[in-house]
Parts: sequence; C-alpha cells; structure tokens
Amino acid sequence: MAGTNEELHALLSEEERAFLKDYEETLKAIDIPSEDVLTAIKIQAMAGERGAQQDLATYYLPKVVDLARLYVGQGVMLEDLIGAGNEALLSGTRLLMALERPDEVEGDLGNRMMRAMEALIEEDFSNKAAEAAVLEKVNRVKEKADELAEDLRRKVTPEELAAEGELTLEEIEEAVRFSGNQIESLDIEKR
Repeated sequence: MAGTNEELHALLSEEERAFLKDYEETLKAIDIPSEDVLTAIKIQAMAGERGAQQDLATYYLPKVVDLARLYVGQGVMLEDLIGAGNEALLSGTRLLMALERPDEVEGDLGNRMMRAMEALIEEDFSNKAAEAAVLEKVNRVKEKADELAEDLRRKVTPEELAAEGELTLEEIEEAVRFSGNQIESLDIEKR
C-alpha cells in the first residue's frame, strides 16, 4: 500500500502517473457543494431521486481516487482500481434507500468502493494463480517428455509418456492444449 505521494509515485508506471495526472485534472472541475447542500442531496438520493443520485456520484469521484491509492502496488493497475470504484459508486448511489440517515451515505459508498477494489485484486490474484498452475503443468509435462525423448532419441507420443506412470493421458493432453501444441518432444501427429 502506498502511503506518501513519493511512495505512490514509485509504485506507479509512467502510464499510470500520466493517467492519474489527467484524471485528477478532470476532477478539479467538479464543484463540490457546501455540507448543507450535500446533506440535502444525500437525502434526495436516499429517497430514490435519480438526479440527486447522479450528482452524489459525481461529488464522490475524488474519493474513489483517494481509496484507489490505498490499493496501489497490489498487482492491479490504478486505472482499473478507479474503474471498479467508479462502478461501485454509481451502483451504490442507487442502493441508498436502505440507509436511515444521510451521515451513513459516505461510509456506505466508501465500503462499496473498497469492496469492489478488493474483489478486483482478489480476481487478479486468482487469475495469476491459475495461470501459474497451468504453466507449472505444461512445464512438468514438457520436462517429462524431454527426458523420455532423450532416452529414446526421438519424439514420444502422449501414450508413451503416460505409460511411464507419472502423468495421466488427460494431464498430458491438457498440457498440450494449454501450450498450443508447442511441446516439441511430444509427437502428437502420430495419434
């Protein structure tokens, strides 16, 4: 997590820094109303008034950036974090009717934005873990196929490799598909 602006700057790519600069410039154009006016807008949004909900979402866009900064460095691009936060903000303003008081609005929307960002990070982590598992499987099949091909001094078939007993034919075929048929020591054309 980035704490200071310098730490944040160090964690961001040049592209992300440019995006953040441009995005923050755009956000400067938002004229945030006084607290009393904002409270009235919250009450209207809680009552289901669409215009007030849209205005509220606009006024909270800078908060999305503040929250996204907390999650920088966790494998997801800042732009994607902000996008997830913006989506949660927009949908969250339509779900405020369950709240009892306008002073609950900011916390509710903040929680929704943070959960959306955390879900994005979790999804990214899961995807990377799945990719790593696939790569491990392909590498294991390639390694075993290379060893057997070296022993036999020729390409081997998936059936021959499976007959060695360390891999099933299904594991081998799956690795071949995942690799795009690029395990050179396997002869898949003789099948």
